[in-house]
Amino acid sequence: MECRNVGAHRNKKNRWPVVRIPTTNGSPHSKSTENSCSFRGKYFVTSALFRNFVPHFLINQTETTMEVIQSFTIDHTHLKPGIYVSREDRGFTTFDLRITEPNQEPAVAPAAMHSLEHLMATWFRNSKVKQDVVYVGPMGCLTGMYVIMTGAYTVEDMRRLTIECLRWILTQTEVPATQPESCGNYLLHDLPMCKWESARYLDRLEHAFHCEYTKLQIALEDGKIFADA
Repeated sequence: MECRNVGAHRNKKNRWPVVRIPTTNGSPHSKSTENSCSFRGKYFVTSALFRNFVPHFLINQTETTMEVIQSFTIDHTHLKPGIYVSREDRGFTTFDLRITEPNQEPAVAPAAMHSLEHLMATWFRNSKVKQDVVYVGPMGCLTGMYVIMTGAYTVEDMRRLTIECLRWILTQTEVPATQPESCGNYLLHDLPMCKWESARYLDRLEHAFHCEYTKLQIALEDGKIFADA
């Protein structure tokens, strides 16, 4: 199927252009808004910012099927705070440091999570395992952190390291690197709430530790099943 620019011809119903792109089953469906890009049936509705041209990457696209990524196959209705191995890839281990219970407890507030990121990253990159730390960062859902390590680290290893990190955080009186020169959103920080979340998570790691995922099977429209491997 050929992609073509219809920017010169306004869609009468929506009043902004549509671009025909190939899809496997005409889904997903979502409503279009003036300032967003979305799929509607087999049409891609461009935002107001892109009315007069088709993005280059859409030209001559072929049909593809997107597989469900591994982290989305975890049953979040049974996921408890703890530490899990999210995935292992080519010598790298991604650890899921789950701070709150998804969809049952409030997620960590953005400012508190931002402070937690600064503090945890600082500690891990100055710790005895700093040479093996690849990445420390928050989850988009704001219920935990990801830590990526290289080398042979187990959940119990990460539990001990995280407990040590959280104890250090509770002694801190300021968040590192909160100047406009060193942080892209330096006003979005909340050390007291960060320490509250850290104290609660520390208690859970010490007394109510969980480390086994409940796996979820997802049936897709074409009949395929994706499950966490």
